[in-house]
Amino acid sequence: MRRQPSQPDLPGGAYTLHLKVEGRTRVRVGSLGDVVLEAGNYVYVGSARKSIEGRIARHRRLANEKTGKLRWHIDYLLTHSGIELVGLEPHPGCRECDIARSVASLKGASAPVPRFGASDCRWGCAAHLFRVERSIKGKISPAAIQKGNKKL
Repeated sequence: MRRQPSQPDLPGGAYTLHLKVEGRTRVRVGSLGDVVLEAGNYVYVGSARKSIEGRIARHRRLANEKTGKLRWHIDYLLTHSGIELVGLEPHPGCRECDIARSVASLKGASAPVPRFGASDCRWGCAAHLFRVERSIKGKISPAAIQKGNKKL
């Protein structure tokens, strides 16, 4: 008899990774080359077609072990010793670009690395990595996304 998982796997959708950069940090990010991130709070918006839980688990593993196969832009940040993963949030059924546009619209939000995480974006996003003035962990909801994040 097959054992049932304790929690069902989440379907595809989007997720956000919340990062803390302690000091000015230079990171070589694959095809983007060297990027410099100033100290502060960052939000990365990603997506997974099949399993958000699987993608988040992979990101958590890279952040904890600080080593692994570097496949996506975010992987380079997660494995850097000066960057801490401080939160992960799944957003099943949400679109990555809708969340990215909502985060980008926040007062004080900026996209410090053009095309980061969005090199294949067909919706015209400037990036999917944002520096934010304060943490928005726990504040992204489908209602906020639909309203343009006026409530974040």
